[in-house]
Amino acid sequence: MKIIRSLIFILVLAALQFQSAHANELPAAAWYAVIWNQTTDTLHWVNSVTEQASIPRPKLPNENSALGVHLHISPNGRVLVIQGWNLNGNASIGFYDLQNASFIKTHEGQPGEVLSLTQQDPFTLDSQFVALALQNGNSWRVVAFNAVTGDPIAQLAAGDPIIPANVVPAGWAPQIALYDVDEGLGQYRVHIRFTPVGPIQGQIEAPSLAWIPQLNMISAQNTIPPLADFFNILPTDRRILYSVRDPQTPETSHIYSGYVGNYDNAVAMFNQPSALANQPKWLYNGQFVGFRVAQQPFATMWHLMSSGGSESLPFGPDFDYLYGTADGFILVDLDAGIVKYSNTFQFEAFTPSVGNTIYTTNSPQFQAFSVVYVTPMGASFELGSVGDPNEDNGIGANAADDVQANVPSCPGAPTPRLTIGATGRVSFTNGQPLNIRQSPAGERVGQLPEGTTFTVLQGPTCADGYFWYQVQADAQNGWAAEGDAEGYFIEPFAITTVSPVPPVIAANPTATLPLRAPTGDGDCSLAVEAKLHVGGSARTVQDSGELSLRTNFDDPTPSHLVPVGVSLQVIGGPVCHGGHRLWKVSLVLNGQNVTGYLSEGVQGRRYLDVPARAQ
Repeated sequence: MKIIRSLIFILVLAALQFQSAHANELPAAAWYAVIWNQTTDTLHWVNSVTEQASIPRPKLPNENSALGVHLHISPNGRVLVIQGWNLNGNASIGFYDLQNASFIKTHEGQPGEVLSLTQQDPFTLDSQFVALALQNGNSWRVVAFNAVTGDPIAQLAAGDPIIPANVVPAGWAPQIALYDVDEGLGQYRVHIRFTPVGPIQGQIEAPSLAWIPQLNMISAQNTIPPLADFFNILPTDRRILYSVRDPQTPETSHIYSGYVGNYDNAVAMFNQPSALANQPKWLYNGQFVGFRVAQQPFATMWHLMSSGGSESLPFGPDFDYLYGTADGFILVDLDAGIVKYSNTFQFEAFTPSVGNTIYTTNSPQFQAFSVVYVTPMGASFELGSVGDPNEDNGIGANAADDVQANVPSCPGAPTPRLTIGATGRVSFTNGQPLNIRQSPAGERVGQLPEGTTFTVLQGPTCADGYFWYQVQADAQNGWAAEGDAEGYFIEPFAITTVSPVPPVIAANPTATLPLRAPTGDGDCSLAVEAKLHVGGSARTVQDSGELSLRTNFDDPTPSHLVPVGVSLQVIGGPVCHGGHRLWKVSLVLNGQNVTGYLSEGVQGRRYLDVPARAQ
């Protein structure tokens, strides 16, 4: 028995040693920073105390390390997104589970595509979704992914008909500025900013678009200040810090504070003459502000000030980078090979005497390193341990999932929105059923009424100017066209919706609480038959004349007049009021995105209709 107990003890001890060798426990902390030491190609987890764990950097299957990689980590600390290159020269994207030490899924770009990188956080604050961008000459695309599964869920590409005309210059690259929630629509949206490829000469106006992947619609333009050189967004309340060069004195740039999509009344934070201020950062959960200042005769230095406005206090010129945490800030000194943490104004200006050291390379020779992640303010770090990537843990075993996150070309067809295995439904258009065919563009074998749900089996396949999907709806199985230039015949049914993020009233005194959905007086007695639905598209009919668009359904006067033949997206409703059935719509008028309420039609005369379904 003693021998058996000894063997059991040895086996248990060996198991614990094996586990400890393959899992680095992370004690609970308000935040973590992940430091990538490029010289040793290792990742290090540090918090306000010191380093807690480290692992070799996970590598993409077939990674060409000589071409470099770019790393992003989800706000909760769990998913590592690696953007790099395959040995075949194509761009590569990998989703890696840091706790289980295995790849979730990998994707390969199209030949000739390059990664359009961003310094902003491309994840939603809840770590559910992430958006990444690629470019090839004048073509580009932004792909929204489910960050948990690594699956692409939607794509916006150059030339997409939902993009307003003449907004994005040819050859400009997309960069992800923010992935947040549109409180009015209750949907996730991606803010995409476009900048020229290559060096920027002089001041430019960089356009931006707010794209809602689940609805495939553009909900707003220029939500990011077009003249901003650098910007940083506090995700909890969408406050934005940004720097703008003075058009009269090129050696001067100022720091402003405003809100995403509402920066007309921005407040100047730093506006000293003959001082170039840039790279603004939110620190200490928005209580502090940091920025970098170049001003003769001083060396370039990071400055710290209160977000309420005050005189700024400069750090010493030793520090190269500054990052914000939930309870303070991090300073990086590349030459000394150290990272420091502090949470106070109590330090000696112009010197490196600030905070405590939380990471050091411990090397007498220079080692290249960078901070690739700090827990975003407003997020909770949920990674309990870090798995050790090695040959025994199956890295590369999931690489068979490697697929191209791209969409085949099909002139005349709208951007595909369905994926294999997903649920879809026949969209509500003009009452006509949808044809089901034996093969793409083949012989008709059946029809599905509006609203019929189905499972996607295969696709998309381009034929005869349409994208086709093989669908299964109860006993019917066949190929259905997805849509044409006028609209979609089939659509995703399980549209992801979220509860609006409540504004932080204390930090944002101009914010208002979400309003209840409008109900009207309940009178739809004069309205025409309902054809529209939220998430669908519509068009003002040719014989309706100009329609009155009201910001609120019961406003006494209209805010805009909508001409005939205009395409729009239905984003809310219906509201029965005064005999009308009113829908909240989004459309572009005179180059500007506007929203408001339109009547579907009354007394047998239709004002809004849906695109006709192809037969």
